[in-house]
Amino acid sequence: MRRARIKLIIIDFYGVMLKGSYVDTCRWVSKKYGMPHKKCYDVVYHKYFSKAALGKLTEQESFEFPARELGLKETWQELRARHIGFQRLNKPVFEACF
Repeated sequence: MRRARIKLIIIDFYGVMLKGSYVDTCRWVSKKYGMPHKKCYDVVYHKYFSKAALGKLTEQESFEFPARELGLKETWQELRARHIGFQRLNKPVFEACF
């Protein structure tokens, strides 16, 4: 009997392989600027990240546009770095895959 060979492995980093998301980023922004979390999340995630995920905005624009709309002082690079800083490896999933 011939064994099936794996031909493709797809890894979903955001929310599966990595923990930490726009929820954490928006929580930080909301606390720092004293704005409602829902308002921040609606702008950052629903209005801009969704468009970036569809290729309608660049990664830079996905951080620049919400920063401008929400009146944030950070550059897009600083916001991106903060966002990435909230992400952590989901060790049980990582170990299961590798």
